Amino acid sequence: MKEALFYLGNISIIGYIATMVGKQLYESRKINNWQQSAQAEFETARQEMNLIRRDHLATITQVYSNQYGNDLAQQLERGIFFEDMPMILLLTSMGQPDKILDGNYKGVMTSKWYYGESTNRLGNPSYDLEISLENYRVVGWKNLK
Repeated sequence: MKEALFYLGNISIIGYIATMVGKQLYESRKINNWQQSAQAEFETARQEMNLIRRDHLATITQVYSNQYGNDLAQQLERGIFFEDMPMILLLTSMGQPDKILDGNYKGVMTSKWYYGESTNRLGNPSYDLEISLENYRVVGWKNLK
């Protein structure tokens, strides 16, 4: 009788453990499927964004070539920026920055735009490029890598 209870207890514990392992496997598979679908959606969105940006750049190139000349329009299309460049042209050339720090120093509107975000070994964000603006014009930049 004691042996029967012992084996019954062991069987119920093994059954419980098997059930928990099964639930963990099911949840793990569900999370993995969700992660794969999220990555696929992200890649699709990135490709769509690149197509839209390319079309946008073509339109902007036409507009700015009429307004500022063909040379500047080609520079914008290639992502080139220069000192004293207006903020709107910088946005057109480089796109939206990954991080913006705004400030005001002695009545001058200052801003630092950061591009090329990545994560360092400590898990903190780091950037490849910092562009400094004053009164909505480029005044300098630093390569941070």
